[in-house]
Amino acid sequence: MKRLSDFIVSARGFTLMGIFASALLVACDNGGSSGPIEIYGDESSSSVESESSSSLVSSSSLASSSSRVKSSSSSVGKHSSSSSVTPKSSSSEDLVVSNGSMVDTRDGRIYNVVTIGKQTWMAKNLSYETENSFCFKDSDENCAKYGRLYTWAAAVGKSESECGTGQACDLPRKGVQGVCPDGWHLPKSEEFQNLISAVGGVDVAEKVLKAKTGWVNNGSDIYGFSGLQAGFRNIAGGYIAENAYFWTASEDGSREGRDILLNENDADGLFGSNDKSLGFSVRCVQDSKDSVGIEDWSWTVPKAERLNPKVAYDSIKDSRDGRVYKTVRIGKQTWMAENLNYADSAGTPSLKGNNWCVDNDTANCNVAGRLYTWAAALEVCPDGWHLPAAGEWSSLIDAIGNAKTSGGLLKSTTGWGNGGHGVNGTDDYGFSALPAGIWRGTGEKFYNDGFGALFWSSTEDGEFGAYALSLWDESNLADLDYFIKDLGASVRCIKN
Repeated sequence: MKRLSDFIVSARGFTLMGIFASALLVACDNGGSSGPIEIYGDESSSSVESESSSSLVSSSSLASSSSRVKSSSSSVGKHSSSSSVTPKSSSSEDLVVSNGSMVDTRDGRIYNVVTIGKQTWMAKNLSYETENSFCFKDSDENCAKYGRLYTWAAAVGKSESECGTGQACDLPRKGVQGVCPDGWHLPKSEEFQNLISAVGGVDVAEKVLKAKTGWVNNGSDIYGFSGLQAGFRNIAGGYIAENAYFWTASEDGSREGRDILLNENDADGLFGSNDKSLGFSVRCVQDSKDSVGIEDWSWTVPKAERLNPKVAYDSIKDSRDGRVYKTVRIGKQTWMAENLNYADSAGTPSLKGNNWCVDNDTANCNVAGRLYTWAAALEVCPDGWHLPAAGEWSSLIDAIGNAKTSGGLLKSTTGWGNGGHGVNGTDDYGFSALPAGIWRGTGEKFYNDGFGALFWSSTEDGEFGAYALSLWDESNLADLDYFIKDLGASVRCIKN
Protein backbone atom coordinates (compact mmCIF):
# COMPACT_ATOMS: atom_id res chain seq x y z
CA MET A 1 0.00 0.00 0.00
CA LYS A 2 1.60 3.25 -1.10
CA ARG A 3 1.55 6.02 1.52
CA LEU A 4 2.01 9.75 1.00
CA SER A 5 -1.29 8.40 2.06
CA ASP A 6 -0.98 10.19 3.86
CA PHE A 7 -0.02 12.04 0.83
CA ILE A 8 2.50 11.62 -1.93
CA VAL A 9 1.07 12.00 -5.39
CA SER A 10 2.31 9.54 -7.97
CA ALA A 11 3.21 11.16 -11.27
CA ARG A 12 1.00 8.75 -13.19
CA GLY A 13 -1.95 9.02 -10.84
CA PHE A 14 -3.63 12.00 -12.49
CA THR A 15 -4.17 10.27 -15.84
CA LEU A 16 -5.02 6.83 -14.52
CA MET A 17 -7.52 8.04 -11.97
CA GLY A 18 -9.38 9.98 -14.62
CA ILE A 19 -9.71 6.79 -16.66
CA PHE A 20 -10.82 4.80 -13.61
CA ALA A 21 -13.45 7.34 -12.63
CA SER A 22 -15.02 7.33 -16.10
CA ALA A 23 -15.13 3.56 -16.21
CA LEU A 24 -16.57 3.22 -12.73
CA LEU A 25 -19.46 5.56 -13.39
CA VAL A 26 -20.72 2.99 -15.87
CA ALA A 27 -19.60 -0.23 -14.26
CA CYS A 28 -20.67 0.36 -10.70
CA ASP A 29 -24.16 1.79 -10.83
CA ASN A 30 -26.44 -0.97 -9.64
CA GLY A 31 -29.66 0.92 -9.87
CA GLY A 32 -29.23 3.73 -7.37
CA SER A 33 -31.85 3.72 -4.66
CA SER A 34 -34.33 1.45 -6.41
CA GLY A 35 -35.22 -1.94 -4.99
CA PRO A 36 -36.00 -3.16 -1.49
CA ILE A 37 -34.24 -2.08 1.65
CA GLU A 38 -31.34 -4.45 2.24
CA ILE A 39 -30.73 -5.39 5.86
CA TYR A 40 -27.58 -7.45 6.15
CA GLY A 41 -26.42 -7.45 9.72
CA ASP A 42 -27.72 -7.84 13.23
CA GLU A 43 -27.21 -4.97 15.65
CA SER A 44 -27.76 -7.37 18.50
CA SER A 45 -24.51 -9.11 17.62
CA SER A 46 -22.54 -6.51 19.53
CA SER A 47 -20.89 -7.95 22.62
CA VAL A 48 -20.81 -4.59 24.34
CA GLU A 49 -23.67 -3.69 26.66
CA SER A 50 -24.62 -0.06 27.17
CA GLU A 51 -24.05 1.08 30.75
CA SER A 52 -24.97 4.73 30.40
CA SER A 53 -26.94 6.85 28.00
CA SER A 54 -25.30 10.14 28.89
CA SER A 55 -21.56 9.68 29.18
CA LEU A 56 -18.62 7.45 28.46
CA VAL A 57 -18.41 4.69 31.05
CA SER A 58 -15.11 3.18 32.25
CA SER A 59 -12.78 3.55 29.29
CA SER A 60 -8.99 3.26 29.47
CA SER A 61 -6.36 5.25 27.56
CA LEU A 62 -5.83 2.89 23.69
CA ALA A 63 2.53 -4.18 0.89
CA SER A 64 2.84 -1.99 -1.72
CA SER A 65 -0.09 -0.34 -3.49
CA SER A 66 1.71 -0.05 -6.79
CA SER A 67 0.08 -3.26 -8.04
CA ARG A 68 -3.42 -2.29 -6.89
CA VAL A 69 -6.01 -1.99 -9.67
CA LYS A 70 -9.63 -0.92 -9.64
CA SER A 71 -12.39 -3.48 -9.54
CA SER A 72 -15.25 -2.68 -11.88
CA SER A 73 -17.55 -5.04 -10.02
CA SER A 74 -17.39 -3.15 -6.75
CA SER A 75 -15.92 0.23 -7.73
CA VAL A 76 -13.37 0.05 -4.96
CA GLY A 77 -9.68 -0.71 -5.05
CA LYS A 78 -8.10 -3.96 -4.06
CA HIS A 79 -6.58 -4.00 -0.59
CA SER A 80 -3.32 -5.16 0.88
CA SER A 81 -2.82 -7.12 4.08
CA SER A 82 0.30 -5.09 4.91
CA SER A 83 3.04 -7.17 6.54
CA SER A 84 3.77 -4.25 8.84
CA VAL A 85 1.10 -5.13 11.39
CA THR A 86 2.83 -7.62 13.62
CA PRO A 87 0.58 -10.27 15.19
CA LYS A 88 0.56 -10.42 18.96
CA SER A 89 0.12 -13.53 21.02
CA SER A 90 -3.23 -13.71 22.73
CA SER A 91 -3.11 -12.39 26.27
CA SER A 92 -5.43 -10.69 28.70
CA GLU A 93 -3.90 -7.28 27.97
CA ASP A 94 -5.09 -7.53 24.36
CA LEU A 95 -8.70 -8.24 25.31
CA VAL A 96 -11.44 -5.71 25.85
CA VAL A 97 -10.62 -4.05 29.15
CA SER A 98 -13.69 -1.83 29.37
CA ASN A 99 -16.86 -0.95 27.58
CA GLY A 100 -19.68 1.45 27.95
CA SER A 101 -21.46 4.09 25.92
CA MET A 102 -21.31 7.75 24.98
CA VAL A 103 -23.80 10.29 23.71
CA ASP A 104 -23.22 12.50 20.70
CA THR A 105 -24.54 15.81 22.04
CA ARG A 106 -25.05 17.14 18.51
CA ASP A 107 -28.02 14.87 17.81
CA GLY A 108 -28.51 12.86 21.02
CA ARG A 109 -27.55 9.49 19.52
CA ILE A 110 -26.01 6.96 21.88
CA TYR A 111 -23.08 4.78 20.81
CA ASN A 112 -21.61 1.72 22.44
CA VAL A 113 -17.87 2.11 22.92
CA VAL A 114 -15.13 -0.42 23.53
CA THR A 115 -11.49 -0.23 24.60
CA ILE A 116 -9.14 -2.58 22.75
CA GLY A 117 -5.48 -2.41 23.67
CA LYS A 118 -4.81 1.28 24.32
CA GLN A 119 -7.52 2.69 22.06
CA THR A 120 -11.18 3.38 22.76
CA TRP A 121 -13.44 3.01 19.70
CA MET A 122 -17.08 3.54 18.93
CA ALA A 123 -18.59 0.07 18.64
CA LYS A 124 -21.12 1.30 16.07
CA ASN A 125 -20.73 3.20 12.82
CA LEU A 126 -21.29 6.93 13.06
CA SER A 127 -24.76 8.15 12.04
CA TYR A 128 -24.39 11.92 12.36
CA GLU A 129 -26.06 13.61 9.40
CA THR A 130 -23.97 16.09 7.44
CA GLU A 131 -23.67 17.24 3.87
CA ASN A 132 -22.54 14.46 1.52
CA SER A 133 -23.55 11.68 3.87
CA PHE A 134 -26.09 9.04 2.93
CA CYS A 135 -28.24 6.19 4.20
CA PHE A 136 -27.87 2.92 2.31
CA LYS A 137 -30.70 2.80 -0.28
CA ASP A 138 -31.72 6.20 1.14
CA SER A 139 -33.42 4.42 4.04
CA ASP A 140 -33.49 5.90 7.55
CA GLU A 141 -33.84 2.36 8.84
CA ASN A 142 -30.47 1.45 7.36
CA CYS A 143 -28.88 4.57 8.85
CA ALA A 144 -30.16 3.63 12.29
CA LYS A 145 -28.71 0.14 11.98
CA TYR A 146 -25.52 0.63 9.99
CA GLY A 147 -24.70 4.31 10.29
CA ARG A 148 -24.30 6.76 7.45
CA LEU A 149 -22.01 6.51 4.42
CA TYR A 150 -19.74 9.53 3.96
CA THR A 151 -17.58 10.84 1.18
CA TRP A 152 -13.97 11.23 2.27
CA ALA A 153 -14.29 15.02 2.36
CA ALA A 154 -17.35 14.76 4.60
CA ALA A 155 -15.54 12.27 6.84
CA VAL A 156 -12.65 14.68 7.40
CA GLY A 157 -15.09 17.53 7.99
CA LYS A 158 -14.43 19.46 4.77
CA SER A 159 -16.41 20.46 1.70
CA GLU A 160 -15.98 18.72 -1.64
CA SER A 161 -14.44 21.88 -3.06
CA GLU A 162 -11.78 21.78 -0.33
CA CYS A 163 -10.99 18.07 -0.11
CA GLY A 164 -13.04 16.18 -2.69
CA THR A 165 -11.76 14.11 -5.60
CA GLY A 166 -8.91 15.95 -7.29
CA GLN A 167 -8.36 18.35 -4.39
CA ALA A 168 -5.24 17.98 -2.27
CA CYS A 169 -6.45 18.47 1.30
CA ASP A 170 -4.57 20.58 3.82
CA LEU A 171 -5.39 18.69 7.03
CA PRO A 172 -4.05 19.33 10.54
CA ARG A 173 -0.75 17.59 11.15
CA LYS A 174 -1.88 16.13 14.47
CA GLY A 175 -5.34 14.62 14.52
CA VAL A 176 -8.46 15.23 12.43
CA GLN A 177 -11.76 15.45 14.31
CA GLY A 178 -13.66 15.51 11.03
CA VAL A 179 -17.27 14.41 11.34
CA CYS A 180 -16.68 12.85 14.77
CA PRO A 181 -18.04 14.41 17.98
CA ASP A 182 -15.93 16.42 20.43
CA GLY A 183 -13.36 14.27 22.20
CA TRP A 184 -13.24 11.83 19.28
CA HIS A 185 -11.59 11.89 15.88
CA LEU A 186 -11.40 10.17 12.53
CA PRO A 187 -8.60 7.61 12.88
CA LYS A 188 -5.47 7.77 10.80
CA SER A 189 -4.38 4.59 9.03
CA GLU A 190 -1.78 4.07 11.76
CA GLU A 191 -4.49 3.93 14.40
CA PHE A 192 -6.28 1.16 12.54
CA GLN A 193 -2.93 -0.61 12.35
CA ASN A 194 -2.62 -0.32 16.12
CA LEU A 195 -6.08 -1.84 16.49
CA ILE A 196 -5.24 -4.71 14.15
CA SER A 197 -2.00 -5.37 15.98
CA ALA A 198 -3.81 -5.40 19.34
CA VAL A 199 -6.29 -8.07 18.20
CA GLY A 200 -3.61 -10.39 16.85
CA GLY A 201 -2.51 -9.10 13.44
CA VAL A 202 -3.77 -9.17 9.87
CA ASP A 203 -4.25 -12.94 9.77
CA VAL A 204 -7.06 -12.85 12.32
CA ALA A 205 -8.26 -9.25 12.34
CA GLU A 206 -11.17 -9.60 9.92
CA LYS A 207 -12.53 -12.62 11.78
CA VAL A 208 -12.38 -11.07 15.24
CA LEU A 209 -13.56 -7.58 14.25
CA LYS A 210 -16.62 -8.65 12.25
CA ALA A 211 -20.04 -9.08 13.87
CA LYS A 212 -21.33 -12.56 14.63
CA THR A 213 -24.18 -12.39 12.13
CA GLY A 214 -24.96 -10.88 8.76
CA TRP A 215 -21.85 -11.89 6.80
CA VAL A 216 -21.14 -14.66 4.27
CA ASN A 217 -18.43 -15.66 6.74
CA ASN A 218 -19.50 -14.35 10.13
CA GLY A 219 -17.00 -13.03 12.60
CA SER A 220 -16.35 -13.96 16.21
CA ASP A 221 -16.56 -10.35 17.46
CA ILE A 222 -14.60 -11.33 20.56
CA TYR A 223 -13.41 -7.75 21.12
CA GLY A 224 -16.81 -6.09 20.71
CA PHE A 225 -15.88 -4.01 17.65
CA SER A 226 -19.01 -5.40 15.93
CA GLY A 227 -18.16 -4.62 12.34
CA LEU A 228 -21.36 -4.88 10.27
CA GLN A 229 -21.65 -5.44 6.53
CA ALA A 230 -22.73 -1.89 5.81
CA GLY A 231 -21.92 -1.82 2.09
CA PHE A 232 -21.02 1.42 0.32
CA ARG A 233 -22.25 4.09 -2.06
CA ASN A 234 -20.54 4.13 -5.45
CA ILE A 235 -19.45 7.21 -7.38
CA ALA A 236 -22.55 7.08 -9.60
CA GLY A 237 -24.86 7.30 -6.57
CA GLY A 238 -25.81 3.62 -6.46
CA TYR A 239 -25.45 1.31 -3.47
CA ILE A 240 -23.52 -1.95 -3.23
CA ALA A 241 -24.52 -4.37 -0.46
CA GLU A 242 -21.15 -5.96 0.16
CA ASN A 243 -18.28 -5.64 2.63
CA ALA A 244 -17.59 -2.81 5.05
CA TYR A 245 -15.26 0.07 4.30
CA PHE A 246 -14.07 2.63 6.85
CA TRP A 247 -12.50 5.93 5.89
CA THR A 248 -9.29 7.02 7.59
CA ALA A 249 -7.99 10.57 7.97
CA SER A 250 -5.10 9.70 5.64
CA GLU A 251 -5.00 10.98 2.06
CA ASP A 252 -3.44 9.13 -0.88
CA GLY A 253 -2.83 11.81 -3.46
CA SER A 254 -5.45 14.31 -4.53
CA ARG A 255 -7.98 11.75 -5.76
CA GLU A 256 -8.01 9.03 -3.09
CA GLY A 257 -8.40 8.61 0.63
CA ARG A 258 -7.07 5.62 2.52
CA ASP A 259 -9.52 3.12 3.93
CA ILE A 260 -9.82 -0.14 5.84
CA LEU A 261 -11.82 -3.09 4.47
CA LEU A 262 -13.67 -5.88 6.25
CA ASN A 263 -14.49 -8.38 3.51
CA GLU A 264 -17.61 -10.52 3.31
CA ASN A 265 -15.63 -13.63 2.38
CA ASP A 266 -12.29 -12.90 4.06
CA ALA A 267 -10.69 -13.03 0.61
CA ASP A 268 -9.12 -9.59 0.34
CA GLY A 269 -6.65 -7.49 2.32
CA LEU A 270 -7.34 -4.87 4.93
CA PHE A 271 -5.59 -1.74 3.66
CA GLY A 272 -6.33 0.24 0.53
CA SER A 273 -7.05 3.61 -1.09
CA ASN A 274 -10.15 4.66 -2.98
CA ASP A 275 -11.81 7.52 -4.80
CA LYS A 276 -12.85 10.21 -2.32
CA SER A 277 -16.35 10.34 -3.89
CA LEU A 278 -17.27 6.88 -2.63
CA GLY A 279 -19.53 6.64 0.42
CA PHE A 280 -17.88 4.65 3.22
CA SER A 281 -18.58 4.13 6.92
CA VAL A 282 -16.90 6.04 9.75
CA ARG A 283 -15.71 4.69 13.10
CA CYS A 284 -14.48 7.32 15.53
CA VAL A 285 -11.69 6.77 18.06
CA GLN A 286 -11.38 8.64 21.34
CA ASP A 287 -8.73 11.34 21.68
CA SER A 288 -5.70 10.36 23.75
CA LYS A 289 -1.98 10.93 23.73
CA ASP A 290 -1.54 7.45 22.28
CA SER A 291 -3.89 8.06 19.36
CA VAL A 292 -3.16 11.63 18.31
CA GLY A 293 0.17 12.96 17.17
CA ILE A 294 3.62 11.54 16.64
CA GLU A 295 5.06 10.39 19.95
CA ASP A 296 8.20 8.61 18.77
CA TRP A 297 9.50 11.14 16.25
CA SER A 298 10.88 14.39 17.54
CA TRP A 299 12.77 17.07 15.66
CA THR A 300 14.58 17.91 18.89
CA VAL A 301 16.54 14.63 18.83
CA PRO A 302 19.97 15.34 17.24
CA LYS A 303 20.70 13.40 14.06
CA ALA A 304 23.76 11.83 15.72
CA GLU A 305 21.43 9.97 18.08
CA ARG A 306 19.57 8.43 15.12
CA LEU A 307 22.77 6.94 13.63
CA ASN A 308 23.81 3.35 14.30
CA PRO A 309 26.50 3.40 17.03
CA LYS A 310 27.72 -0.05 15.93
CA VAL A 311 28.73 1.16 12.46
CA ALA A 312 32.17 2.62 11.73
CA TYR A 313 31.37 5.66 9.59
CA ASP A 314 33.70 7.70 7.43
CA SER A 315 32.98 11.35 6.68
CA ILE A 316 33.32 14.07 4.05
CA LYS A 317 33.34 17.83 4.27
CA ASP A 318 31.28 19.81 1.78
CA SER A 319 33.74 22.52 0.68
CA ARG A 320 30.87 24.79 -0.36
CA ASP A 321 29.52 25.44 3.15
CA GLY A 322 31.81 23.48 5.47
CA ARG A 323 29.20 20.95 6.61
CA VAL A 324 30.47 17.49 7.50
CA TYR A 325 28.49 14.37 6.58
CA LYS A 326 28.89 10.79 7.75
CA THR A 327 29.43 8.30 4.90
CA VAL A 328 29.13 4.54 4.72
CA ARG A 329 30.21 1.81 2.31
CA ILE A 330 27.45 -0.64 1.35
CA GLY A 331 28.33 -3.30 -1.20
CA LYS A 332 30.31 -1.56 -3.95
CA GLN A 333 28.79 1.86 -3.29
CA THR A 334 29.68 4.69 -0.92
CA TRP A 335 26.71 6.72 0.33
CA MET A 336 26.18 9.72 2.51
CA ALA A 337 24.70 8.40 5.76
CA GLU A 338 22.83 11.68 6.30
CA ASN A 339 20.41 13.71 4.21
CA LEU A 340 21.91 16.65 2.36
CA ASN A 341 21.51 20.13 3.87
CA TYR A 342 22.94 22.50 1.26
CA ALA A 343 21.03 25.68 0.39
CA ASP A 344 23.31 28.26 -1.26
CA SER A 345 21.19 29.50 -4.15
CA ALA A 346 23.91 31.97 -5.12
CA GLY A 347 26.27 29.10 -5.87
CA THR A 348 23.49 26.89 -7.24
CA PRO A 349 20.73 29.08 -8.74
CA SER A 350 18.31 26.18 -9.24
CA LEU A 351 17.92 26.01 -5.45
CA LYS A 352 16.17 29.36 -5.21
CA GLY A 353 12.61 28.74 -4.03
CA ASN A 354 13.03 24.99 -4.51
CA ASN A 355 14.24 23.72 -1.14
CA TRP A 356 12.74 23.77 2.35
CA CYS A 357 13.26 22.95 6.00
CA VAL A 358 10.26 21.14 7.50
CA ASP A 359 7.90 23.71 9.02
CA ASN A 360 10.34 26.32 7.68
CA ASP A 361 12.51 25.76 10.75
CA THR A 362 16.25 25.64 10.06
CA ALA A 363 16.74 23.54 13.20
CA ASN A 364 14.83 20.75 11.46
CA CYS A 365 17.24 20.91 8.51
CA ASN A 366 20.07 20.28 10.95
CA VAL A 367 18.38 17.02 11.94
CA ALA A 368 17.18 15.54 8.64
CA GLY A 369 18.43 17.77 5.87
CA ARG A 370 16.42 19.74 3.33
CA LEU A 371 13.58 18.81 1.02
CA TYR A 372 14.32 19.56 -2.66
CA THR A 373 12.33 19.56 -5.87
CA TRP A 374 13.63 17.12 -8.45
CA ALA A 375 15.20 19.85 -10.60
CA ALA A 376 17.06 21.26 -7.60
CA ALA A 377 18.14 17.79 -6.47
CA LEU A 378 19.86 17.14 -9.81
CA GLU A 379 22.45 19.83 -9.14
CA VAL A 380 22.81 19.86 -5.36
CA CYS A 381 25.41 17.18 -4.52
CA PRO A 382 29.01 18.29 -3.80
CA ASP A 383 31.98 17.68 -6.11
CA GLY A 384 32.85 14.00 -6.37
CA TRP A 385 29.30 12.98 -5.50
CA HIS A 386 26.04 12.82 -7.44
CA LEU A 387 22.31 12.20 -7.15
CA PRO A 388 21.88 8.42 -7.58
CA ALA A 389 20.17 7.06 -10.67
CA ALA A 390 17.25 4.66 -10.20
CA GLY A 391 19.60 1.81 -11.11
CA GLU A 392 21.95 2.78 -8.30
CA TRP A 393 19.09 2.68 -5.82
CA SER A 394 18.22 -0.77 -7.19
CA SER A 395 21.83 -1.88 -6.74
CA LEU A 396 21.70 -0.78 -3.11
CA ILE A 397 18.51 -2.77 -2.55
CA ASP A 398 19.99 -5.84 -4.26
CA ALA A 399 23.20 -5.57 -2.21
CA ILE A 400 21.36 -5.90 1.10
CA GLY A 401 18.40 -8.13 0.20
CA ASN A 402 15.24 -7.40 -1.76
CA ALA A 403 12.57 -4.72 -2.06
CA LYS A 404 10.27 -6.34 0.51
CA THR A 405 12.83 -6.30 3.31
CA SER A 406 15.44 -3.68 2.44
CA GLY A 407 13.41 -0.78 3.82
CA GLY A 408 13.79 -2.21 7.30
CA LEU A 409 17.55 -2.52 6.84
CA LEU A 410 17.84 1.10 5.68
CA LYS A 411 15.57 2.82 8.20
CA SER A 412 16.85 4.25 11.48
CA THR A 413 16.17 2.25 14.64
CA THR A 414 13.97 4.97 16.17
CA GLY A 415 11.49 7.57 15.05
CA TRP A 416 9.21 5.70 12.66
CA GLY A 417 5.49 5.80 13.26
CA ASN A 418 2.66 7.09 15.38
CA GLY A 419 3.16 6.67 19.11
CA GLY A 420 6.03 4.27 18.53
CA HIS A 421 3.72 1.75 16.81
CA GLY A 422 5.33 2.07 13.38
CA VAL A 423 7.93 -0.35 12.11
CA ASN A 424 11.34 1.02 13.02
CA GLY A 425 14.33 -0.19 11.09
CA THR A 426 17.33 -2.23 12.13
CA ASP A 427 19.75 0.07 10.25
CA ASP A 428 22.13 -2.85 9.73
CA TYR A 429 24.32 -1.00 7.26
CA GLY A 430 24.34 2.47 8.82
CA PHE A 431 22.25 4.14 6.12
CA SER A 432 20.06 5.54 8.92
CA ALA A 433 17.13 6.77 6.82
CA LEU A 434 15.01 9.26 8.77
CA PRO A 435 11.28 9.90 8.25
CA ALA A 436 11.69 13.50 7.08
CA GLY A 437 8.41 13.53 5.15
CA ILE A 438 7.81 15.72 2.10
CA TRP A 439 6.86 19.20 0.92
CA ARG A 440 3.98 19.52 -1.52
CA GLY A 441 2.09 22.25 -3.26
CA THR A 442 1.82 25.98 -2.98
CA GLY A 443 1.73 27.46 0.49
CA GLU A 444 4.66 25.36 1.66
CA LYS A 445 2.78 22.39 3.07
CA PHE A 446 4.67 19.66 4.90
CA TYR A 447 3.49 16.10 5.36
CA ASN A 448 4.51 12.75 6.82
CA ASP A 449 7.47 13.62 8.99
CA GLY A 450 7.65 10.74 11.43
CA PHE A 451 5.90 8.45 8.95
CA GLY A 452 7.69 8.43 5.61
CA ALA A 453 10.74 9.36 3.59
CA LEU A 454 11.19 9.99 -0.13
CA PHE A 455 14.62 10.09 -1.80
CA TRP A 456 15.04 11.46 -5.31
CA SER A 457 16.86 9.64 -8.09
CA SER A 458 18.24 11.33 -11.20
CA THR A 459 16.11 9.11 -13.46
CA GLU A 460 13.33 10.96 -15.21
CA ASP A 461 10.04 9.51 -16.43
CA GLY A 462 8.33 11.90 -18.80
CA GLU A 463 7.70 15.59 -18.44
CA PHE A 464 6.21 15.52 -14.96
CA GLY A 465 7.61 12.46 -13.20
CA ALA A 466 10.85 11.03 -11.87
CA TYR A 467 11.84 7.95 -9.89
CA ALA A 468 12.24 8.14 -6.14
CA LEU A 469 12.75 5.63 -3.35
CA SER A 470 10.05 5.68 -0.67
CA LEU A 471 10.18 4.21 2.83
CA TRP A 472 7.23 4.00 5.24
CA ASP A 473 6.66 3.49 8.92
CA GLU A 474 4.11 0.76 8.24
CA SER A 475 6.36 -1.75 6.46
CA ASN A 476 9.88 -2.81 5.59
CA LEU A 477 9.34 -2.22 1.88
CA ALA A 478 11.79 -0.15 -0.16
CA ASP A 479 9.61 1.04 -3.04
CA LEU A 480 11.15 2.60 -6.18
CA ASP A 481 8.34 4.39 -8.00
CA TYR A 482 7.35 7.51 -9.98
CA PHE A 483 6.51 10.82 -8.29
CA ILE A 484 5.79 14.29 -9.56
CA LYS A 485 8.90 16.43 -9.87
CA ASP A 486 7.53 19.37 -7.90
CA LEU A 487 7.43 17.46 -4.62
CA GLY A 488 10.03 18.36 -2.02
CA ALA A 489 11.95 15.21 -1.06
CA SER A 490 15.19 14.24 0.66
CA VAL A 491 18.53 13.82 -1.11
CA ARG A 492 21.18 11.20 -0.42
CA CYS A 493 24.31 11.64 -2.51
CA ILE A 494 26.41 8.74 -3.74
CA LYS A 495 30.17 8.88 -4.43
CA ASN A 496 31.26 9.05 -8.07
